[in-house]
Amino acid sequence: LNSKDWEVRSEAIGDLADFYGPNATRQIVPALIVALSDEVTNVRGDAAYALKLFGEDAEEAVPALMVALCDEDYGVRSKAAFALGQIGLASAPAIATLITTRSEGDGDTEAGYGVRLATTWALTRIGAALKAKGTVLYWVVPRTYAKELAGLLILLAAWFALMARFPKHRPTSTFKHLALMALTAAVSVSLSCSAVGY
Repeated sequence: LNSKDWEVRSEAIGDLADFYGPNATRQIVPALIVALSDEVTNVRGDAAYALKLFGEDAEEAVPALMVALCDEDYGVRSKAAFALGQIGLASAPAIATLITTRSEGDGDTEAGYGVRLATTWALTRIGAALKAKGTVLYWVVPRTYAKELAGLLILLAAWFALMARFPKHRPTSTFKHLALMALTAAVSVSLSCSAVGY
């Protein structure tokens, strides 16, 4: 992995991925984490792919894989997402980053589709692991959609201010109640569905 030739480094990662076991994992995963920051795109992608093969045993790589989700190359981003999904429960801290990566994407291109597919799969896997553990993700929505929630609060505050300023034009209490219920339900459903990756 210290070779100056990137092809040699890439082949070394492939060879390392063939080894598996407690002792091998303790030595190989840290080396793969270092390779995630290699200057060559192919090497970074190979490292992310190899970490996927180690699954739950690669949980110490989660922070580095979260950084890889912001890689300039869509292939590296996709492989990092797949690795996080394969790691499972330990990847829960990456949920917000996965959602952001999926929403930003690369438009309606093949690259964008690949990244969305990988991040959606990862979010589904992590969500299933959390559900099996009985964990509730109340923290995901506020943290990921802070701007949207702040905008919603401002909108509601402005609406109430207008109703207070022009009391004659207030809607009936029934209409107001139904409108607020519909707005709250729509926002809650959309954000909750995005948070679990569906």
